[in-house]
Amino acid sequence: MEFTPRSLTQRCIDLELATSQQIDRLWGELRTDQVSLDEIKTLLLRKGLLTNFQLDRMLTGERLGYFYGPYKVLYMIGAGTFARVFRAVHRDTGKVVAIKVLRRRHRDQLAQIEQFLREGRMGLELRHPNIVTIYEIVNDPRAPYLVMEFVEGETLREILKIRGKFDALDGLRVIQDVCAGLDFAFQRGITHRDMKLSNVLVHSSGRCKLVDFGLAALADVSSPEAIADCPSAVAPGLPDFVYAICNKAMEFQPDKRYQTPGQMLADVEAAIKRIQNPESAVPVAVGGSTDVEHIDPEEQMEGQGKTVMIIESKAELQDLLREKLKKRGYRVLVFSDPERALARFSPEETIPADCVVLCAVDLGNHALEAFNTLVQQEHTKNIPVIMLVDPKQQHIIRGANTSAHHVLLPMPLKVRELRQALVQLTRKPADPVAS
Repeated sequence: MEFTPRSLTQRCIDLELATSQQIDRLWGELRTDQVSLDEIKTLLLRKGLLTNFQLDRMLTGERLGYFYGPYKVLYMIGAGTFARVFRAVHRDTGKVVAIKVLRRRHRDQLAQIEQFLREGRMGLELRHPNIVTIYEIVNDPRAPYLVMEFVEGETLREILKIRGKFDALDGLRVIQDVCAGLDFAFQRGITHRDMKLSNVLVHSSGRCKLVDFGLAALADVSSPEAIADCPSAVAPGLPDFVYAICNKAMEFQPDKRYQTPGQMLADVEAAIKRIQNPESAVPVAVGGSTDVEHIDPEEQMEGQGKTVMIIESKAELQDLLREKLKKRGYRVLVFSDPERALARFSPEETIPADCVVLCAVDLGNHALEAFNTLVQQEHTKNIPVIMLVDPKQQHIIRGANTSAHHVLLPMPLKVRELRQALVQLTRKPADPVAS
């Protein structure tokens, strides 16, 4: 399409990229129509009324793709076979975000649309400093898109191209951030199945954030492995304990590797402390725990191979229970919404937990309903369930359908009491009897 200076500025107004007042002021400053198209283009860019991305689309006659809802697209920041990502700004508040848009060729494929929206739904549950936040999912039939946190920085791949390599401390800090994000997702039953350098964004502050959970799986522990572009060269001069962490992470036999991101995170954090304070001789127990709290070796293994689902609305109690149980070898899934947690128990799928712990102190009747549902459903009635209740919640205590493996524990309680109940309820035939 051929533009004149006047028709180009009018198109800016028509597409709502600039207001009529802004365009009037621009022409008022010129005081003449005797300007070339190139001069107008330069002026629109210089005054910030257009970006190069917007101008290029206009010049090719595109009338769509400038706005997604209230967000005005400024420029493209990434593109893949599945989606494109744009930097955008809210037209009213000025908030800067990233907009991830499903590519046109996938918009008539229901499976691709569902995978795209699934990424968004998972992302809504993952609010953590080391995971890119997803604010909103919009299933627009013309172009489904996600509204995400905009990270001012570059991908880890881009940074490594420039720097070549990290020193031991900087490298450990990157792994610390990655493991922290992965562990947070893992504790909510989500595993990232597309970990690569380009899916780690490095903020200008240095903090790393994980992105693109599009291939993530809900507690899928049987996912096939896919390893590519893995260099075999070893950097000389690193501390032995750093080599130990790397070797354990890359063990050929899966059962000899770290079994959870949290295990690796504990060793990485201990290694960072050891590098920062070499005189303190902080112990680094690969695959273990370096916390000052003493844990008997038998206690540390009491939850090995067992998964506990925690349903609790308060983040403080979530974190406390997760931390204490993980130290004893349990895998912990955490949910704040009972309905969402119960949806994980499907007759057609593998049972996701060996025991469910509900806290009725804040969830109230919602916890009671979930407790009784688990007790009554044919496919869940054999799963041990513990409900934590305040003795004052008599209506909940009276309404709970308790049994030998559906029990109530009074709040406040000591974690040891909860652990003892877990050991009793989840004991397998071959397990030793607790003393």
